[in-house]
Amino acid sequence: MAISGSERFYLALRSIMRSWLALYEAFRTFAGGKSKRHEWPSRRTQLYVAGYPRSGNTYTSFWIQKTAPELRVSSHFHMVATLRKALKLNTNVLWVIREPRQAIASYAIYRRGHTPARRRRSTEFYAEMALCDYLDYFRFALQHIDRMFVVEFEMTVNRPEQVLAMIQSHFSLLQDVDEEMVAKACEERLQFMRTDDRDVSIRSGPSEEKEKLKDGIREYLFAHPGFKAAEEYYQTALARARATEEAFVS
Repeated sequence: MAISGSERFYLALRSIMRSWLALYEAFRTFAGGKSKRHEWPSRRTQLYVAGYPRSGNTYTSFWIQKTAPELRVSSHFHMVATLRKALKLNTNVLWVIREPRQAIASYAIYRRGHTPARRRRSTEFYAEMALCDYLDYFRFALQHIDRMFVVEFEMTVNRPEQVLAMIQSHFSLLQDVDEEMVAKACEERLQFMRTDDRDVSIRSGPSEEKEKLKDGIREYLFAHPGFKAAEEYYQTALARARATEEAFVS
């Protein structure tokens, strides 16, 4: 099922709004929502964990903050607008990247799960929204990639102690890397994910049921002309992440 012209118009407006904080805040105020300014990067922020939704940003910022509680970390706002603000403030930026096949499908079912049933749209609409957001985010981030430290999603999950050591080496924010504390923080977050009883479309972590939900999204994505661009953007960012890792190890 193709999305409607009005839905495409809405997504275009949404893209513009999420690119500029002034517009985003004005929209939230108009809609009666609470301000999220306290979650934005500020002059006090020492490290901004950036990334497209469902790319391990929350998981990464959690174990970083637990391991180094003195570090002022900002995260969990996955918009071009907040990344733009962090760069404007010359904040240290850690960009966590995840390949589009997984990230876009995961975000699409997450957005659908967060929408009340009476207002829920088609699966194709959420797939289109998630793809548009991925393209917007990577297109902007790649323009400023030289000002960010890029790491793979898999590294933050499988080798967090190395990521922390790389952060320390690149930004000089931490004195020592306590691998035992990193492992403890990661286990704490994983335990939360294992016991999370929210709807499968919303909670973090892999599951067989979630993969089945993703299959329908992927079918739409693979036939979408914009998905090839998403893969190309990811490969460009991945090349930078791999080069950074190789330089650190050597």
